[in-house]
Amino acid sequence: EAMFFEELSATTEENAEILKILLKRSTFAFAKKIAILTLIYHMERALPVFRSTGLEVEPLFTEDLLALEGEPGIEKVCQYYSVPKGGKQWPVDKIRELLSSGRSIGELLRK
Repeated sequence: EAMFFEELSATTEENAEILKILLKRSTFAFAKKIAILTLIYHMERALPVFRSTGLEVEPLFTEDLLALEGEPGIEKVCQYYSVPKGGKQWPVDKIRELLSSGRSIGELLRK
């Protein structure tokens, strides 16, 4: 496993295209699958963009990592989503329930 942070792109679309180009290099021949680390409200849009480039992509949610801090991290996430993000109001009570029980916030995207 390895981590790579691409910071040159200005948009999600550019990020996906740059990463696709970089992954063609022999340096990254080992990379069969990539992960995107972002917030759920952005993941909803980012995941289809990355998958449209033909990359095999796994979502990693920032909120899940914050929940590893316990109640203080969960409270940060719930406070953040107490106002609309990404053009919609997220269900804070459900977010708290998921994260408090050790489940992924990504369950909100699985309908």
